[in-house]
Amino acid sequence: MGTMEERAEIAAISGGYKIIEESERSLDVRQELEWVVPPRQARSRETLERLLTAAEELLLAGGPERLKVAEVAKRAGSSVWAFYTRFPDKESLLRCIFQRFFEQAVATVDTMLTGERWAHVTTTEIIESVSGFAVAVFREKRELIAALTARVAGNAELALLGQRIGEQIALRLTDLFAARDEKFAHDDPPRAIGFVVWLVLSALNSRALGADATDRDLPDDVIAAELSRMAVAYLGITSTQQ
Repeated sequence: MGTMEERAEIAAISGGYKIIEESERSLDVRQELEWVVPPRQARSRETLERLLTAAEELLLAGGPERLKVAEVAKRAGSSVWAFYTRFPDKESLLRCIFQRFFEQAVATVDTMLTGERWAHVTTTEIIESVSGFAVAVFREKRELIAALTARVAGNAELALLGQRIGEQIALRLTDLFAARDEKFAHDDPPRAIGFVVWLVLSALNSRALGADATDRDLPDDVIAAELSRMAVAYLGITSTQQ
């Protein structure tokens, strides 16, 4: 994806995600989930980071059509020349945005689905909180996800990155529930968890694309509640693990 220099710069930016410290205050679990972003990088990477952030903000505000090189550079406090020293064209910029999104998503999953965070809540509450967070992320990043999906069909590398997110969510949930000694009615919990993750992500992706009119009048909290209900019922959760 992109030139060797682009890949190296993206790797340098995303290689040091800082784990979010969990607050000692007693908060509703759904308020504790946050999207993981890269920490501040060395000065040599700051311009690239500003360009990517500016471009993503424009993308989220109005889709790929808003990505004008001059506007990206201005918003980043940079120059058109600095832009073209890093990106030969807009598609190269989009690929780097997508790469950063995937790496942030995996870092978010790894941070979010740790046993310590969920030590004092039920497994049903974990599913409800994660579902609500996923719905919010797909809402916030709708234009980015739509632009990404439009390019996945013709790009095997992007498709594999998307698959990795689902696999990482399923793996972390499987490990988390196993550590809690959670009981399921389903006879193959890892497969069931993977299938549920696929269903939820597929539904949210379809919603982000506006391809499904059945939820047009349903607010996000209702969508999250129904997805949670589906997941709990399919997995056959039989305990109230605390």
